[in-house]
Amino acid sequence: MRYQPHAGRQSDRETIALWLHATGLSPSADDVLIANGAQHGLSVAVMGLLKPGDVVAVDALTYPGFQSPGRSVPP
Repeated sequence: MRYQPHAGRQSDRETIALWLHATGLSPSADDVLIANGAQHGLSVAVMGLLKPGDVVAVDALTYPGFQSPGRSVPP
């Protein structure tokens, strides 16, 4: 009943890295991040790839979490 580490528990990340080795990939546990749902996973991916102020083009039917608060998508 405690908060877990942001990237997931080390033992879980080690297990996932070991499983991925069987698929031909070779990540270390430090390369594995466990997301707590789709919105968390998308946020972490975007924060890792983009810098503040970068622009992302999306279509009108995009996931609402990708839209900036207070900005609407033009029709």
